[in-house]
Amino acid sequence: MISLSEWDNRFKQQAGWTASIRSYLFKKAGVSQDTKILDIGCGTGVLLTELIKNIGVQPIGMDVDCKSVHFAYDKRNLKNVVCADAYQIPLAANSVDIVFFHFVLLWLTDPLQALIEVKRCLKPDGWLLCLAEPDHASRVDYPSPLDILGRQQTESLAQQGADIQAGRKLGYWIHLAGLQVIETGVIGSQWQPTTDQMEENMEWEWLINDGISLSNIDAQAMRKMDASSRLHGSRVLNVPTYYACARKNQS
Repeated sequence: MISLSEWDNRFKQQAGWTASIRSYLFKKAGVSQDTKILDIGCGTGVLLTELIKNIGVQPIGMDVDCKSVHFAYDKRNLKNVVCADAYQIPLAANSVDIVFFHFVLLWLTDPLQALIEVKRCLKPDGWLLCLAEPDHASRVDYPSPLDILGRQQTESLAQQGADIQAGRKLGYWIHLAGLQVIETGVIGSQWQPTTDQMEENMEWEWLINDGISLSNIDAQAMRKMDASSRLHGSRVLNVPTYYACARKNQS
């Protein structure tokens, strides 16, 4: 069982991966202190806290996992959080300036219906920001045999209910929901030789959390290879992660 503190650390890690694209899209949408923002799938409130600190806006957060919502309320002192799902957003029609998702749509059984509900809540000319949706089916790992771990993790995510092709479908889902796509793309992937032990440890811990059985492979040898290739700059672990922004037409 993964603890909420562990999930919180994972959400912080993911937020670090998307900091640049998040800044770009929030600027593009004109986020200010008066902007009414909804974070769907807010988890433990990592991005809500960032928005309050950096911009002074008072965002609303919602998540289907009530324990995460309580964590955000109690541990992060976030009061505008609610336990609800993306198919029945507890807000009036035409009431929100910006709605955003961050590593969420891939986990929804009906992402199109969620986007249609987002459209209902958005004000005319309001913005939808999809900050990060990975395409795990396109994952690349190198050198071999580290690709074995990548394939196992992708298979595990699919078994858990993730759409491993969510990234490539993102723009199409938005179009079908009746929103005007403004921009889509893939978040840049750059890395340098590193000895970041915390990052490495977290990735290996998450392999176990995702149910990967390390008993069938030489885990010690693979971990040594992983650390060595990270140090030399030859390690590739790339999951293409898509972003998109769209608007609700005035009509």
